[in-house]
This record gives sequence, C-alpha cells and structure tokens, in this order.
Amino acid sequence: MYHPHHHSRVQTQSDPICNSSGCTQYLFPEADKSKDYPKNYPVPNFGMDRTTAGDLANIPVAEGIVGQRWTSMGTEENKEKFHNKAKDVDYNFAPELDHNIVVS
Repeated sequence: MYHPHHHSRVQTQSDPICNSSGCTQYLFPEADKSKDYPKNYPVPNFGMDRTTAGDLANIPVAEGIVGQRWTSMGTEENKEKFHNKAKDVDYNFAPELDHNIVVS
C-alpha cells in the first residue's frame, strides 16, 4: 500500500563515477611514446627467501609427525586416489518429463 511518508529505494540519478556515455573521467594517461624506458637492466639475485627456505626445511619434520609423505597432486597415484567418481557417470541433464506431469 502506498504511503506518502515512505521513501522509495529506487536509484533515480546516474552513478556519479560514470556519465551516460560511459566511464570516461578517470582513464589511464596515454603512454609517452617518445620516452625510452629502461630495459634489460640487471636484477640482483639474493637467493631463496628465508621464509620459503624455512618452510621447505620443515616439510620432513611435518611428514615425520603425521607419519605420511606428502606428494604432489599431479602424480598418477594421487590422480587415482582423489579421482571424482561422479565424473565417470553420464548424467542426463535434460530428462523428459513424466507423462503425468506433462498432462497435468
């Protein structure tokens, strides 16, 4: 029922970030084609990150605690072990309706 003091939640104005022709206010600046940016500069190699090295060192400890060796998911053993058996079934995703349903 309409009540004059209830306010509608319908948006009646455009989104201020864009205008009617699209979002044209905040475009990336064009690249200056005349500038030659540095290329092929040397990048120092400081070796493996200490956190990653520590994580890799902890894998044998964790395997010993749980009593199981961790393996990659891509191995044939894991592909078989974690195979989704539902994907082996040829489901009919467009079954015909029962006659009783069609005529009702």
